[in-house]
Amino acid sequence: MDILREIQHEQKIEHNAKIEHQRVIARLLSQMMLFLEKKQILHCEVLPETDIDPGNAKSQCPDIQVRNEVEAVIPVIVEIATKIGTKADFKKIVELIDSDYFGIEEGFVYNY
Repeated sequence: MDILREIQHEQKIEHNAKIEHQRVIARLLSQMMLFLEKKQILHCEVLPETDIDPGNAKSQCPDIQVRNEVEAVIPVIVEIATKIGTKADFKKIVELIDSDYFGIEEGFVYNY
């Protein structure tokens, strides 16, 4: 019986962590969209959890990306992390920026 309770508790914690992760993405996304609109940067859009290379099954998928469709580049990516995932997310961002394939100029890890 204790094992069942422990499993249920772990599922609840993981579920709540995913919800909080999505909340942070939604808040950042909305503020980034407002910023682009206010500055009239209309050739860029902010997208949540979208493949960098659509159609490629092995494509990376940052939590947030700013996509410039006019120039076909992604100038900014953002990963949302907790203390546990921060190091891996920094590594992911560095690799994507260093690849120079998608025009990523800046990457951020937001540790909430």
